Amino acid sequence: QGMNLLVIENVGNLVCPTAFDLGEDLRIAVLSVTEGEDKPLKYPALFKTADAVVINKTDIAEAVGFDRHSAITNLRAIAPQAELFELSARTGSGMEALIAWLDDPTG
Repeated sequence: QGMNLLVIENVGNLVCPTAFDLGEDLRIAVLSVTEGEDKPLKYPALFKTADAVVINKTDIAEAVGFDRHSAITNLRAIAPQAELFELSARTGSGMEALIAWLDDPTG
C-alpha cells in the first residue's frame, strides 16, 4: 500500500484557486518566509479554506527577517482550523510531520 498523491499547484495568483472546487481532498496553503508574515491577511480566502498551512524555507527565516510569532498569530486569526507545519524543503527539517499528516490527515 502506497500513498496516492496528486498535487495541483496554483501558478497564477492567490485569489483564483479559492473560487473553484477542483475536487481536492485536502487544501494546503504554503507560506514562504520570504513572502512575509502578512500574507494570510492579504489573501484570507486562501488560508480560510486550508486544511493545512506550510511555512516553508524556515532555514532562511532569520536572514530575511521573518517574524515567526507574527506569522503564526496572523495564520491562527484567519485559519484556526488549519494544521500548521514549519519546514525547510532544502534541509528536510519538518518534512516527516507533513508526510505523516498527508498519509493520515484525520490523525
